[in-house]
Amino acid sequence: MDEANAECVVACTCEVAGTCCEAHFDTLGCDDRRCQDCVCSFDQTCCADGWDGTCADIAGTDCHERCNGCGPSNCCGERDGPGCEDAACQACVCNVDNFCCDTGWDGSCVDIANANCPSTCLCSPSTCVGDCNGDGTVNISELIIAVNIALSSRPVSDCSAVDQNNDGEVTVNELILAVNAALGGC
Repeated sequence: MDEANAECVVACTCEVAGTCCEAHFDTLGCDDRRCQDCVCSFDQTCCADGWDGTCADIAGTDCHERCNGCGPSNCCGERDGPGCEDAACQACVCNVDNFCCDTGWDGSCVDIANANCPSTCLCSPSTCVGDCNGDGTVNISELIIAVNIALSSRPVSDCSAVDQNNDGEVTVNELILAVNAALGGC
């Protein structure tokens, strides 16, 4: 059976492949063909040697649109109304604060997703300093929010992504990182 798995990763279904969002070494590839194809186009070793942490990271970043449940969801940014689209993340956050599921998904809910539920919510707040809404880019309005937070005109919860070191304030160094992300991409 090991030879069959090695020779026909994509075609054979000899063993159930593991999830695309997490590392697993007992099978090659992952359980979602569309996601697997995307990840393996970035790194062929994911389908030849094993689905390691790098493969899971690619699923959550470069291929998150094809890999359901991998990478950031709308739970990683403020939104109107209660709850969010990722049931596991929502449950984790709401176990800490019912407000998030009863009233609204505000900055404190995003902070809980980052601080209390990082492995469930996969928000990765440090990947793009200044990306307030979690869309993978930093735009001018997000930079304005960041500056206003640094000037104490707005609370850090308005854009926790600009507070890279999670110390509750925004410094000039963090503003520079946000500007660099706006200019050069995340």
